[in-house]
Amino acid sequence: HQISIAEKTEAERRTRDGDHETERIEQEIERKERLELGEETSADRREVKLQEEKRIERVEQEVKRREQVEHNASQ
Repeated sequence: HQISIAEKTEAERRTRDGDHETERIEQEIERKERLELGEETSADRREVKLQEEKRIERVEQEVKRREQVEHNASQ
């Protein structure tokens, strides 16, 4: 029973993540169109900087997670 609950929760998370990813892609396309038209706004530049900071943070967290997994596996 717990497995089916976990699978349902995982499916819901993936759907939610997919929706967020679709929205992010749409916003990125709109931003690139404004950039091509020379209409990039300061909000666009801030968003790009924020996205890059988030990406760096995710990479750092993933590196730490993998190091922890390797450490746990070696014990």
